[in-house]
Amino acid sequence: MSDILNIRNFKCFRRQQFELKALTVLVGANGMGKSTVLQSLLLLRHYVESKVLNDGRILLNGPMGLSLGDADSIQCSHGDGNIAFS
Repeated sequence: MSDILNIRNFKCFRRQQFELKALTVLVGANGMGKSTVLQSLLLLRHYVESKVLNDGRILLNGPMGLSLGDADSIQCSHGDGNIAFS
């Protein structure tokens, strides 16, 4: 099993691709994006499982310990467009 996670304009990632396998270990120095990868997966799971939309908006704070703040706090400061995951 191998899946590709693409993150665009989310927190510290302008454009980043991760290959996720059956066992994936995230390692690195502090502030390098390990938590951001996990938060992106939680946000995707929250969206898919609950389909919680309010006027076209995804709730950024909710179940599963998801606490991302507001849209300004998750938008990549050096990004070039909208936040996207694939």
